[in-house]
Amino acid sequence: SRNSRPARLRRLEKALAAARENDVLMAELLAGPHTVASRNQLSRLTQTVGKDAEAVISEAEARGQVTALGNAGWLVTERLTEITGAVEKLLGRYHASHSHAWGMAPDNVCKHVGVDPHAFGPLSKALAKTGRMKVQHGKLALPDFKPDLSAKQIKWREDLLLRIEKAGMNAPARGDLKKDLGVAETDMKLLIRLLVEEGLVTVVGHNLMLTSANEECRARLIALFTEEEVVSLKAFREATGMGRNLAVALLEWFDREGFTRRVEGGRVLVNAPKSHA
Repeated sequence: SRNSRPARLRRLEKALAAARENDVLMAELLAGPHTVASRNQLSRLTQTVGKDAEAVISEAEARGQVTALGNAGWLVTERLTEITGAVEKLLGRYHASHSHAWGMAPDNVCKHVGVDPHAFGPLSKALAKTGRMKVQHGKLALPDFKPDLSAKQIKWREDLLLRIEKAGMNAPARGDLKKDLGVAETDMKLLIRLLVEEGLVTVVGHNLMLTSANEECRARLIALFTEEEVVSLKAFREATGMGRNLAVALLEWFDREGFTRRVEGGRVLVNAPKSHA
């Protein structure tokens, strides 16, 4: 029967039908190699230019043939099942090795799909509509998955993250957090591992820093390097408002990462990653 045919064959049949109806764009999208098309790709596939191309794309979006993913481009709606199947397998493997995490982080999901991280919102919404996955705590997960955490551990995780967020660049000491929350060492190790795996927290020496705060410190350090070839500890502390011990620990963390190198008088820039440039 028709339903027993491979999905690819059915898709190609639809592409042929679209071509016969002179729907050039849909024929190309169904027959081509991409499940997500960039603005430039989509414009070329319309075989028109300028406002005419925009009109064709807008019409395709209005008919539900493509789903906008922001600056990442458009998802070929008919091919959502291809992405869903691939992401399902990905999540299955992720849950097996990250049983304590809520799900896969947006950046990782988008990386595997091959789209910009900013596309996670509309992409995850489209995936969730299939009923084959869900978004929980900002992460993508299979519908029946629940993290292997007790209610108490979940509460500790929330409290721990809240304290780290409030501290900003003045990352609190691990020991102080453990004492304040009254968490046992085994639970503390689990919670930190979970937050690090989720990409929310970075361990800097004996301190826990929000990853976004870490990146802000990096950005301020880069700004200092635009003014001075050698940046001193004092200048970095003034730029971040950090205490001496934490500033030293973070600079040493940057050194180990290969981002900076210690020299007489401070640090020099070794390698600014493209994502931070």
